[in-house]
Amino acid sequence: MGITRREMLKLTAATAAATALPLSLPRPRTVIAGAESSGSPTATRIAKTACIICGQKCPLEIHVAKVGGKEIVSKVVYSRDPEYDQFFGICGRPQTIPELRFLPERIRKPLLRVGERGEGKFKEISWEEALNILAERIKKYMDEPWRIVAVSHQGFEGGLVRKFFKKVIGTPNTTKHCDTCHTGMDIGHKFIFGSPKGPSAFQPDYANADLVVLMGRNPAGGIVASAWSKIFTEGRANKMKLVVFDVRESRLTELSDKYYIIPPGTDLAIALALLNVILNERLYNVDYLINWTNASMLLYVDTLEPVKLEDNPYMEKKKTYLVYDGYDQRFKLKTEAKKPALEFEGEYNGRSVKTVLLVLKDAVKEYTPEWAERITGIPAGEIRWLAHEMARAAPRAFIDHNYKATRYYNEGMFSRAKMLVNVLLGSVGVKGGLAYPAGKPKLKSPISILGIETTK
Repeated sequence: MGITRREMLKLTAATAAATALPLSLPRPRTVIAGAESSGSPTATRIAKTACIICGQKCPLEIHVAKVGGKEIVSKVVYSRDPEYDQFFGICGRPQTIPELRFLPERIRKPLLRVGERGEGKFKEISWEEALNILAERIKKYMDEPWRIVAVSHQGFEGGLVRKFFKKVIGTPNTTKHCDTCHTGMDIGHKFIFGSPKGPSAFQPDYANADLVVLMGRNPAGGIVASAWSKIFTEGRANKMKLVVFDVRESRLTELSDKYYIIPPGTDLAIALALLNVILNERLYNVDYLINWTNASMLLYVDTLEPVKLEDNPYMEKKKTYLVYDGYDQRFKLKTEAKKPALEFEGEYNGRSVKTVLLVLKDAVKEYTPEWAERITGIPAGEIRWLAHEMARAAPRAFIDHNYKATRYYNEGMFSRAKMLVNVLLGSVGVKGGLAYPAGKPKLKSPISILGIETTK
């Protein structure tokens, strides 16, 4: 069947409108016992509040209705308040509040395991019983406090819990919200930037980007979905291309230009394979690496330590490092070289040396696209295609740095590998890349691509 030009224009307009829609859409809501099956009960009052499930604190309207003589939360919707125009919608989490509050499966009292671990057998006990059991267990291990682990939430109350277990009980094993949120990313970034760089250290410039890759990241339903959805939608309106790696199909994959379904926890393999292609095919941004990173620094091959400054009296006490100047083929201080070599290996003072970039290249040489294909199922040719597409669009191309990612043991290294891709492409701290938010301090150079000291 043919299609007319008018019908084609209508279809194109409809598609463009769909891609500009907010990513956070209402989710199907479980019917609450006692409510009419035809829909939500009529609200008797509406309360305005803010969601506290994440740090975004999106404005909400809580619709309260009477069912069976009792007031219940019938639904939760986004509050369209002009005072909060930086928000764009809400994700699926606050929309589950009615289920969390009223479903029979909700845990309302402490549970004590009565069977073997893993059997799933519990019985309800009172709060007094629970506190007494907890006190007895703590007393049992007071002489071995390291055997006690305290898990608490973020905020004032959580801080008191952690302080009590640290100062009074003496256990070093306390954990908080951030430890299960963006700590993996912080650790990965510390190797590159010298200190933990949390989610707010960068602002993905979707509006000016040409290509964005999302791995272990879903702005449609993840943390701070409202603000991220807004800037993401601006990027799509400006014809930003989107490639998504996810473990399932979702609203985000629907909006992508290309998406790949991978097994959980295998995102790192894709990131390492991208590094392999970028380094082996020299797709990296030469000027950016020379000016903003330590890629040209010389290391001893046997120890992978920077060439020590005292090995050359001329360099003593200099706050810089040794490079090989391709301009006149001599060893010089980075600050005095005209053309620091990124790929050099040779001898210096009788010891083999090579640049940081070559050491990184050696480190990822086995992580080929073919290797990643065996782990993820993504064809090697597709991985090479993506590396070339990102290099072509760079520096207006990047992998979103996330809040948290796969919740897998390799998450720290995954965050590190993703950010290294961005650094090699020159996409950190630039328009259309991972920009610096207004009012936030910019990163100091050089950016370390191996996580090593750059001076004596």
